[in-house]
Amino acid sequence: MRKSIPIKARSCCLHEKERVVNELQFCEFSALTPEQRSGCFQQVARSSGERAKECLYS
Repeated sequence: MRKSIPIKARSCCLHEKERVVNELQFCEFSALTPEQRSGCFQQVARSSGERAKECLYS
């Protein structure tokens, strides 16, 4: 299956993974309560999912 994904999309997805890790770390360190952390995680997941879809369709 990996061979069917274009190199450009792989690169985009790798970049997105790095971005998600950084954003989740930010959530972890900046949230004061578990509810804030959970909300931040959900927001990161939604936006990352949209960007990942764009990577695969580009």
